[in-house]
Amino acid sequence: MGGAVMTPNREVFRAFLKFGSPQKTGVTGVTGVTVNKINNLPGHTAEKESVTGVTEIAGYIPASSDLDERQAIAEVEGGIPPLYSAGFARLQLTPPPGLSVPQWLEAVDDAGRFLDAFGQQAQAIGWRADDLFRPDGLVQTLQGAHVNKITTTTAVRSDGRIFKGVVSE
Repeated sequence: MGGAVMTPNREVFRAFLKFGSPQKTGVTGVTGVTVNKINNLPGHTAEKESVTGVTEIAGYIPASSDLDERQAIAEVEGGIPPLYSAGFARLQLTPPPGLSVPQWLEAVDDAGRFLDAFGQQAQAIGWRADDLFRPDGLVQTLQGAHVNKITTTTAVRSDGRIFKGVVSE
C-alpha cells in the first residue's frame, strides 16, 4: 500500500450504523393458548394457569471484540477522533440506563452527527469524551437537535438551547 492514506467514507459509516447488526433486546412473539386448548392436551393436569413475565436484559456488556471493531470503524471509516471513538462505540452497542430504544437510537444518531461536524474541533478546544457521553452530557441532551456552534465550555443547539456541561480540568 506504500503510504496510501485512507479517507473517511461517512456515507458508508452512516449506512453501517443504520443497518448494522443491532443487538436483539426482545423475544419472539408467542401465539396465545387458551385454557380450553391446554385442558384438552393429553396428560395435562390443571394446576397453575399463569406464565412468568419476561424482563429486559439489564447491564448488557458488549464483548471486547465488538467494542474494538466498532471503535476501529468509527476512527477509520467515520473519521472520529480516537479520543471519542470508544465512547461512541459503547453508545452504539449498549443503550445507556434510562433511555428507551427510540431515545437510544436518536442519541447514536445525534452523536454521529455531532462528531462528523465538530469532532476534530471539540478535541482541539479541550472537550473530553465524558463531556459528550456521560448521562448528562451533550449527546443525551440533544434529543434530535443539531449543534450549530461550540466553544470551550458550551454548545449552541439548533433549537436555541445552550449546553453548558463541559467540565474544565
